Amino acid sequence: MVLTTRLSDARKYASAGPRDTGRKKLFFRLDGLDTDSAVDLVLEASDIEERGPETIRQATQIANALDFHPLALNAASSLIRSAVYSLVEYADALDTRLAQKELLDTESEQARYLKVSTTFEVSADSLKSLASSDPTAEAALALLDILGFMHHQDVSEDIFVRAWEHEESVLSEFEGEDEDGDIEHLTAWHVTQSRSMFSPLPPAERIQLFRKARALLGRLSLVNLERTRNCLSLHLLVHTWARERVLHPDNAWTAVASMLALSTKGSTYWQPYTKQIARHCKANFSTWQKKMTPDPWGLCRIWNNHVSQMKCAAMERLPICLELVSRAETLSFDQFEESPVATAKHLLGNAYRNDDQITQAVEILEQVVKVQEHRLWEDHPSRTSAYYSLAYAY
Repeated sequence: MVLTTRLSDARKYASAGPRDTGRKKLFFRLDGLDTDSAVDLVLEASDIEERGPETIRQATQIANALDFHPLALNAASSLIRSAVYSLVEYADALDTRLAQKELLDTESEQARYLKVSTTFEVSADSLKSLASSDPTAEAALALLDILGFMHHQDVSEDIFVRAWEHEESVLSEFEGEDEDGDIEHLTAWHVTQSRSMFSPLPPAERIQLFRKARALLGRLSLVNLERTRNCLSLHLLVHTWARERVLHPDNAWTAVASMLALSTKGSTYWQPYTKQIARHCKANFSTWQKKMTPDPWGLCRIWNNHVSQMKCAAMERLPICLELVSRAETLSFDQFEESPVATAKHLLGNAYRNDDQITQAVEILEQVVKVQEHRLWEDHPSRTSAYYSLAYAY
């Protein structure tokens, strides 16, 4: 068996077995490219044909600064190839960034990967310099913020298309209505949050801007485009950096979570795209932090939607169900017919049952049935559904 890790301290676990007392070299450190290969990569990927001494020196300077890491060198070369920077301008910009972070002469595993992220920052700086006059660059930066709160693989264009198409349906359905207390309904609040991250143009124009922004990120080697499936993916290092660079993570998380919920078109049942969207719902929840405080009703509706998609995709969902119940219990809902707590506990009981924790499932679902019998008329669909779930658990 071969295991790979970026943690060099893990070498202490590299032994043949518990009885092995020798000093066998079972840990191998894989370095970056050699100097010549790194320089060739920079020049070829940058479309630079001239190979004079000064050009070689500048390419070597960039390779050294980035510890010969192929991913970082590709990102650097993309900016040079796109004529955003010349070779010498990029070398100077990179040195400035590394000096600001005190990484110029630092050598460690941690420093190495900080240097890799620095080249992404130089790319982002180039987008910022264009954003004031170029809507595509501004949209590319917004898209980077969005991608940080989704799964790093298989981000389909369809997710955005469905969300933007469904916005008008939500606005027309709930226009002028007061709060109804049903956490299965998405509202105008979710539309407002979703639109806060990307230009609120008409859907057709927005998707064109999205495609231009996606192509720009692809040219800068920040995303990988898979044209046959019309989706994009990010290297894990780029994905982590994209999330960490967000200035207002609360707002970005809420916007992305709302967009994902809208992308399901409000459906809590199985759809052809369920597995595709569910992995992003799960990843989105994993990036949520307790200090994030969006509107509690809006948050419960987002998580109700996420749970439903994860359920249909047969994903583990106990953690998000527990958080949903905890949040629902803070809502004021006495004036409403439906109890959001009962709705949340119904999902939790089913999650326990799905996890073979039958005792907990029965206990929770009995509570749900008791509440629904008290609040709802005899043939109410939610009451009937609670009976069915409890019978299944029994």
